[in-house]
Amino acid sequence: ALRACDVLVLPYDESAYRYRVSVVLAEAVALGCVVVTPDLPVLRDQVLQPQRVGVVYPERAALIDGVQAALALAGAAETDAAFAAHRAARSVDALVKVISRMGTA
Repeated sequence: ALRACDVLVLPYDESAYRYRVSVVLAEAVALGCVVVTPDLPVLRDQVLQPQRVGVVYPERAALIDGVQAALALAGAAETDAAFAAHRAARSVDALVKVISRMGTA
């Protein structure tokens, strides 16, 4: 189902996702789906790092604006490169490099 979506809106509750990652968000991005989510610390990093693959909105009143921005992002030429950068940064090879640096200082 996610593969068929251009944009996915995840209006998560702050109390549940303040410091949690979203596996649904990660899967959607891996499949090339632009996401819209609340501006919460971990979700913000998932969406904006290493490149922007979605939109974070500061409050519920801004949700519609976030969806409109995501629709524009879904059609933008640079979005494919952002998804590629996102997948590369979260790949097995990238994870192995991070783990191999742990404990060395």
